[in-house]
Amino acid sequence: MPYSFLFIGSIGVGSAIACGCCILELHAGGNDGKSIRQLSAKDIRFTRNKAGTIVYAIALGWPEEPILIRSLGSAAATRAGTVSQVELLGTQAKPQWRQTAEGLRVDLSKINPTADYATALRVYVTGDG
Repeated sequence: MPYSFLFIGSIGVGSAIACGCCILELHAGGNDGKSIRQLSAKDIRFTRNKAGTIVYAIALGWPEEPILIRSLGSAAATRAGTVSQVELLGTQAKPQWRQTAEGLRVDLSKINPTADYATALRVYVTGDG
């Protein structure tokens, strides 16, 4: 199911926007001085729900190979917690995934992309990290 956002007025760091499924917080960050054309699926941006039980990982491209999200590893310094489910937004397809101490590995190779400019994952976590 695709999600749409409605922006009214200016949006800045510390603001929140709502969609049909959640409230997203905007955090400081950027493209590290890169042009958007230089970004790829290895460039990942994050946001979470207010309760901290869902992390949205947005890869800035469609991954040609499995992606490893190190900050969601069971031994990561971010203490993300235990991943219980991973969904690919915009599709009913179930991505293959596995959380290890090294990171969260997500394989989308058996899923046909609906867009090649970004890949949005909804990651459910428990707070035991």
